Amino acid sequence: MLPERVIRLCLFCFVESQKTERRMNGSQLSTWAQRLRTTASQWLGRCRGWVARTASTTPSEPISLASLTAYTGFFTAGKHRQVADLRQRFLGSQLEIESLGTQLERNFLTIGSHLDQLSEASDRLLASSESLAHLAVGEHASQSVLATATHALQTALEENLSQEAASQQFALTLASHLEEIAQARRHEATLRSCVAPLKPIQTLFRVSAAGLESDAQGTYSSLAREIEQLNQQVTALLAQQFQGLADYHGRIGQLVKRLHDTHHSHEHALAEHTRQLTGSLDAMHTALTQSQGRDLRLKAAARACHDQVGQLVMAMQFQDITRQKLQHVETAFRRLAESLEDRSFDTARAADLHATATVQLAQLGTVEHELRDAEAKMTLAIARLRERVEELTAESVQMRQVPTLVGSDHGVVAGLLVSFDRLRQLVASNAALRTEAHQTLDPLAGLAANVTGAMREISRRIKLIALNAEIQAVQTSKGTGLEVLSQHTCQISDEVAQLSTRAAVDLDVLIARFTALLTSCRALHEQSAAQQAWLAGEGERLEAQLVEFRNAGEAQLGSVPVMGTALLEKLLTTRTELTFCEPAAAAFAALREPLTELAKLTEHARHTVPPAGGLTEELQSQYTMASEHVTLATALGGAAAPVPAAAAAGTVELF
Repeated sequence: MLPERVIRLCLFCFVESQKTERRMNGSQLSTWAQRLRTTASQWLGRCRGWVARTASTTPSEPISLASLTAYTGFFTAGKHRQVADLRQRFLGSQLEIESLGTQLERNFLTIGSHLDQLSEASDRLLASSESLAHLAVGEHASQSVLATATHALQTALEENLSQEAASQQFALTLASHLEEIAQARRHEATLRSCVAPLKPIQTLFRVSAAGLESDAQGTYSSLAREIEQLNQQVTALLAQQFQGLADYHGRIGQLVKRLHDTHHSHEHALAEHTRQLTGSLDAMHTALTQSQGRDLRLKAAARACHDQVGQLVMAMQFQDITRQKLQHVETAFRRLAESLEDRSFDTARAADLHATATVQLAQLGTVEHELRDAEAKMTLAIARLRERVEELTAESVQMRQVPTLVGSDHGVVAGLLVSFDRLRQLVASNAALRTEAHQTLDPLAGLAANVTGAMREISRRIKLIALNAEIQAVQTSKGTGLEVLSQHTCQISDEVAQLSTRAAVDLDVLIARFTALLTSCRALHEQSAAQQAWLAGEGERLEAQLVEFRNAGEAQLGSVPVMGTALLEKLLTTRTELTFCEPAAAAFAALREPLTELAKLTEHARHTVPPAGGLTEELQSQYTMASEHVTLATALGGAAAPVPAAAAAGTVELF
């Protein structure tokens, strides 16, 4: 190609010097024109010698300017054949570009599918890791499970301690009232001694009335029968009411003993319960303290894995860039093939074709470089992701060293569940004992009231008998001795009345005190019932949360390493698919060949500015990415042209 260029240049310089001489009409040529003509003549002489040697002619044979011009036609015909061949190659290269695009698209789809699976696995791993991190600090389902359960247990224990103190005070008060019941029982002996004289008075009434008239005898016989009935009622009262007091005295004594014994056992149970709960709380605080650092590292490792996968997914955006750039190259090849239908090569057109070939070579190089760069960066990202996953797996394995929170046998959760069971047993025991106390004390007030009423009724009836006897004694004659019996009956009535009054006072005090005790017992019973209701509702809900927390912890402790291993396997599979550059290298090399040949064919016009509106400018107008405009400007060796707004907006940074 060099001889052709030299011949063309020499012919051009010689012809231009002749034109200049003719324009000046034989005037003296300028120094520059003379030098141009001299230099052109010298080079034409050299060219004649070269042509002669090439054509196997003798160097001495003269070669005219016409023969030189004819010889250049030899080169022109060769160029026409070369251009026709290039046109066919550019047409065929469009299929190669399409095949390359299809191959890359297939690889991109495969990698994209793997990355989607990686993203889903990463999301699951992140969720599981964050769940494990929350479990490590006692949280589950956005709730502080351990803190809530321990606070509830502490509150329940404090209430039980307060109730136990009240129950002990109740037992002491009840024991102090046993003497008052014994005092009320002593009225039985006094009442017996008071009514004992009624029996002989009954006999005396019958004996004294024997000498009286039949009507008077009937009246006194009636009084005797009333006294007999009264004696029977007194016997029944003593046998029933006071015996009831005696029975209740024994039952209350037994209740007091059970209250004291239960208090000691409950006090010991509460102390042990409190000790165990305190131990669980200490273990929980220790575990939480140990877990805080691991929690931060676990979250950081999980987030790093997730972010790394996100970068990999974002990196796949380069496939759209590659696809668009290959489409633009395909368009350029088609337009080059169309342009090469015209085989004339003036300088401007050659410059346009040379610039287009140079730009497309640069664009192909940029696409291949971006593919290799993307493959390298994605490979590095996968390697980093592998490190992050291994770090996350190691952190999750270390979490197993802190099983205190979720351990099935000896963990905090197990201790809290045991505390709930013991609290339930304690509350049930208290409720049963307080129910018994309530049932024991409830009839006592009524029994005491019955005793008081019965004694007052006896006093009233004795008083009536005494009045009847006194009236009958007045109606009959004096000296019968009935007056003395009537007076004696009245004395007995007064004594029984006084005894009834004293007994009523004592029993009323006893009733008042036992009513107060019954109120206290009822309050304790209601507190136990409220605690049982709380345990049946809120307590069971908290226990269910603890069980769910424990199960979730055990599941997450095992799932994170499994998920990490699965993610590592998926990473290995994805890494094997990141080989799209090597198979595409041959296609890129084949696409460069016609462009390189066209650039050499038009090398003589490389320093000529492509014409406005030419193929180079036409293809430039189709570029939609800033990087394409930068590549174009760099390939042409000039400053970068202003990037269109649409292209600037479509710029995508990889990694």
